Amino acid sequence: MFNRPLHSILDGTILLAVEPPQQLDVLVRIFKTWRSEVCICPRDSHGGLLELALACLPDLVIVSADWSNGAPTASHGEPGHSAEKLAYDPGGLAGYDLCRQINRDPRLGSAPIVLLESPTVSLDRDRTFRCGASDYIAHPIVEQELCHRVRHHIRRHRLEKDAIRRSAQLRVPLRAPVPLLAEVQKRLRKQAHLIQKHNQDLAHEISEREVTEQALRAEKFRSEKLLLSIFPQAIVDRLQDENRSSIAERFDEATILFADIVDFTPLSSRLSPMELVGILNRVFSAFDRLTERYGLEKIKTIGDEYMVVGGVPTPRPDHGEAIMEMAIAMRRAANKLGREIGHRLQLRIGINTGPVVAGVIGLQKFSYDLWGDAVNVASRMESHGLPNRIQVTEHTYEKLKHRYKFERWQNTKVKGKGRMTTYLYIGRKENVEPTKFEDGHRLGGKADGAIAPNQPLPNQSALPPKPPDKHYLDVLGINHSGQTEP
Repeated sequence: MFNRPLHSILDGTILLAVEPPQQLDVLVRIFKTWRSEVCICPRDSHGGLLELALACLPDLVIVSADWSNGAPTASHGEPGHSAEKLAYDPGGLAGYDLCRQINRDPRLGSAPIVLLESPTVSLDRDRTFRCGASDYIAHPIVEQELCHRVRHHIRRHRLEKDAIRRSAQLRVPLRAPVPLLAEVQKRLRKQAHLIQKHNQDLAHEISEREVTEQALRAEKFRSEKLLLSIFPQAIVDRLQDENRSSIAERFDEATILFADIVDFTPLSSRLSPMELVGILNRVFSAFDRLTERYGLEKIKTIGDEYMVVGGVPTPRPDHGEAIMEMAIAMRRAANKLGREIGHRLQLRIGINTGPVVAGVIGLQKFSYDLWGDAVNVASRMESHGLPNRIQVTEHTYEKLKHRYKFERWQNTKVKGKGRMTTYLYIGRKENVEPTKFEDGHRLGGKADGAIAPNQPLPNQSALPPKPPDKHYLDVLGINHSGQTEP
């Protein structure tokens, strides 16, 4: 707040033609505390603003840029009348026209006009000054800034009136001494110089303020863009809350997907680090675009592993279908990219559905993550999966079996969970209404973009059959002697 000795300057007459009721209430409250005389032009007046201004002879006029309800605009007066009248214009923004009309009326004594920016309509700064306004007030209204601007214009207006009054008092007949006229002219020039200096200072202040506002807006845009590249929009809004505590929320049901590249370690040994990073960047960039397409949330990447979730942080009933469509599209994208770069790229994909806790914890280097048994099981579905296949848990199968075909997998021995019944995706069911995610491709089986295990790549001969290793024998529940474990 500022000191109240400004009362001696702010006790003038102020005319308000303000459209938004909230802004009008704020201005009236502020000016009343300054002991100013406030005249309010009714919003339903029809051309009565000029008459009201002539009646109260204000020291300052504040007009809304969007003054339209009963807003006066310029029109030519009837023949025989020396002054123009204000005609009612029910449409358009008449605040600028109102400024021009008041400036053209000599009876108002060049009262300064300040245009007020509306909460819904931004001011055209160039047009503001071209229409004859002395200044503008941006939205939202800052009381201290309002005080200084009003003080400046009231002081300037009174200086101009005093100069005119003194000039009239000092008018003398032609027989008066010449030195008296010279003194009057000298004082008038001094007053004009002071007024010009005040105007230059105000213009400089306005220019500096606009530059600062533009820099602040650009910096805010960059910071919000950076946050949105790391967190979901809902989490960014909560992080910006100064009163926030740790951000963690439970979701009763979500679907989690893990995917990694098969035989990534041998591939990395054959490529240079830059080539390897380039391939990973192309693969994960394609996955990021799919995540945005299906409205899912990417959680993180660890090495060659990619994690995405549906139904978090914004719950949605179709999170299972969205994740399954994402898995199908990921497999197709990986196979296509493998053909382009001349290296076989096959994915192992695991999916599970269940309750999770999601949020941001800690004080530094924030990251949005998931916790819960459902997350661990989804990771096991990926690590115990088969190349180029999508493996889901029984819970996910129950949610998706009405739309997709699955084959039941033998009881899979899962680390930390014992034996679990899992399912491998085969294709879509026929005569089922397409989901909003489907793009018209005939998906399912090889049409999903899958490549047969030994299908040759461009410029590459067919690979010999690879015998199952110990890991896949364990997945199939077969011991090393070839006998099925009980």
